[in-house]
Amino acid sequence: MEGTKIKGIIFDKDGTLYDYVQVWAPVIKNVIRTVFISLNIKDSKEAREHLYQIIGIDNEYNIYKDGIVFNHHKVVRAFFKLLGFCFKHRVNPFSFYLMMQKTLLRPADMIKEQLENIDFTPVQNLMDRIAENDIKIGVVTNDTTQSARACFKMMGITDDIEFLRSKESNCKKKPNPEAIKQFCTTFNLKPEEVCVVGDATSDMDFGKNGNCGYIVGLMTGSKDREGLAKHGADIIYDDITCLNNDKRIFNC
Repeated sequence: MEGTKIKGIIFDKDGTLYDYVQVWAPVIKNVIRTVFISLNIKDSKEAREHLYQIIGIDNEYNIYKDGIVFNHHKVVRAFFKLLGFCFKHRVNPFSFYLMMQKTLLRPADMIKEQLENIDFTPVQNLMDRIAENDIKIGVVTNDTTQSARACFKMMGITDDIEFLRSKESNCKKKPNPEAIKQFCTTFNLKPEEVCVVGDATSDMDFGKNGNCGYIVGLMTGSKDREGLAKHGADIIYDDITCLNNDKRIFNC
């Protein structure tokens, strides 16, 4: 499959199209502040650090790869981590879980300010180049459709995205490969002609489960190089712009 021409690319969104920590660290800091104030949680350094580690990013931009934000598919584990926090810090579990669920739904306005401060010209140029090479572009994300499209608009890549599967889409979530099958059907492609690009181990499993011909890991999410390789990445890059020099995609 190494010589098979890539005719379609499926990107993850957060941590792939842009650096996850750069965008979400300030937002998570505000979320935790809101949760502590709203639920009258005793504001201690220990409690804050505990919650930062559970979520996956702290206020100093440190990453905890086992955090919830990097493991969306592990819902049960996330629930028990949050429950453990409640028991330890004497917080009403029901109120806490509802508020965390609400504040981490990722509405676009939460990250608008951060996205507006990023120069997305390199990403725009990459997407244009991919499209010019007749390669179909898709995005599969755990975000909502409204939030995803708002992000595409702020990034200036709306017209490049020809396929989107989101939280509300009628298909099973990653790492189930159903979205890959729908992508292939939509554009009459074979799985070996599809490249999956993502920042998390679930993205690598997604591509592997879908029998994709090329799986690319990026270090702009959990930065878990070992995990990305272990879960099937054929190559690992620092960020999305490195795809410009990828010989499999552009035959350069």
